[in-house]
Amino acid sequence: MLLGEETELEALLARLGGGSGGARPKVHVAIGVDGSLRAGDELAVGGDGNAGEEWIVKFAATNDPADIGPLEEAYARMARAAHIDMAETKLIPSASGPGHFATKRFDRPAPGKRLHMVSLGGALEASPHMPSVDYDGFLKATLAITHSMADVEQAFRRMVFNVLSRNRDDHVRQHAYLMDDRGNWRLAPAFDLTFSNGPGGEHYMAVQGEGRTITREHVEKLGKGHGISAKRVAAVIDDVRSALADWPMHARETGIGVSLTTVSEGLDSVTRQFG
Repeated sequence: MLLGEETELEALLARLGGGSGGARPKVHVAIGVDGSLRAGDELAVGGDGNAGEEWIVKFAATNDPADIGPLEEAYARMARAAHIDMAETKLIPSASGPGHFATKRFDRPAPGKRLHMVSLGGALEASPHMPSVDYDGFLKATLAITHSMADVEQAFRRMVFNVLSRNRDDHVRQHAYLMDDRGNWRLAPAFDLTFSNGPGGEHYMAVQGEGRTITREHVEKLGKGHGISAKRVAAVIDDVRSALADWPMHARETGIGVSLTTVSEGLDSVTRQFG
């Protein structure tokens, strides 16, 4: 298929893939109560009583490390430990090699029901292909869209996690908002959290004008500018640091292999610069 040749899998892959974008290939499936998978147009509840929940299963891109699945699962576990709102995730075993990362769809709360979602980039008409919005803009947009300081603080917490976990692939399509049945918007759960060096070794979204060597002072100043108390800022930083301290345990439990040294050294480097 990559060579442009038609295959018997073409129609199936089109159904599985849906309209999802992103760098990594992925499929949309329903996982039944018995663990079975249904694909594409079979996602609706069947007559066998085996109602399924809708999930996205991700696969490695050509430039990904072999253990990208376990790596993203480890990051999801650390994010939840840092009190970041995330959908349920798990590793699906592979016939060969590490497992595949899977995440429950937060925009499909029930069979046949879909919540409207818009990315930060879509809301601001900002490009995801280049640095176009900084974290100050993200927090401002979050307050304007959700009218919720709780969501602003959650966005701030994700920023701290991205900085300290060296997730520099934090462009405007990596943040989103959901609309409920009454037309109210809220910050969508976090997604696509993983170790990344970013463009030119910098974050897509800068903190106080800094995209590479982000310090605690940068973070504290941004938090103060958005009405987050110094006490809450300190608590968020402590939460994230405590969660990331368990990286060795999560790496071991998820089966991190080739990425272990690179990520460990990257986390240590960020910790030293952050102070």
